Amino acid sequence: MPVELTAEVDSWAEQHETTRSEAIRRLVEIGLSKSSGIKKPRVLSTSKQGAARAAELATKMIDKRIESGASAEEREVRKRKLVEGPSAFRSTRKDR
Repeated sequence: MPVELTAEVDSWAEQHETTRSEAIRRLVEIGLSKSSGIKKPRVLSTSKQGAARAAELATKMIDKRIESGASAEEREVRKRKLVEGPSAFRSTRKDR
């Protein structure tokens, strides 16, 4: 691919928080669905995949915002508490 097109794909992938290969696959599907009049393919996901993705995104955001003055161990404890939620509610969550 030309360098300019690769850069555009990489930018699209970054905006959609995915890899280059996944971005190319999704863009090709979008393009084919537009040109052939076929509906855009539905991406099926399970609740476990959604929960894992949410935890991954939460971890990334916490890493960006957590205090740099705390020790590495303390940061990990704080992050785990935020991602997993209060211990009193962990047993009642349906995705666990």
